[in-house]
Amino acid sequence: HPSSLKSLLEEKTSRLNAALPQLISMAESKEKPEIDVLFGRGGLRTILLDEIAVGKTMHVMQSSENVEAKAGSFLEISRTKRAKARIRMKILYSGKDIEYAKRVLRYRFTEVRVLPGEDFKATIDVYGDRTVIIFGENPAIVRIRDKETAKRFLSFFEASWRKGRRIK
Repeated sequence: HPSSLKSLLEEKTSRLNAALPQLISMAESKEKPEIDVLFGRGGLRTILLDEIAVGKTMHVMQSSENVEAKAGSFLEISRTKRAKARIRMKILYSGKDIEYAKRVLRYRFTEVRVLPGEDFKATIDVYGDRTVIIFGENPAIVRIRDKETAKRFLSFFEASWRKGRRIK
């Protein structure tokens, strides 16, 4: 009956009015992600220093292609600083990168797995509340500071990690 529609609408309006203050509070307190776009070796150096400053376990998915060439000598410096700070790193490489992954195993506080059949076209790095995506030859780097984004990428990393093969 049409009059029941009116009472249904009044009930929904009453529920909405009761929930509205809490919804407004949640929307206002919600963290807004900070996004930085960086480029080249300078951008990579910024990320490598940030990883050490944050000091949390690093979760990385990457291809070995041009890792050293892109980061230069600073990559080795950051590996040493990371080991001194006792920061753990879990790296998941593309299936074609087994030989490179074996070399990376020698670094302290580093765990390595290989995901057969995968060929990563970009690097994804999650540490603390940060998610970093690195791609291209120059390279272009997007750093997102947001707990929820990091949590979602970390969940994806962990699922892929479980599928990965340990190497020796």
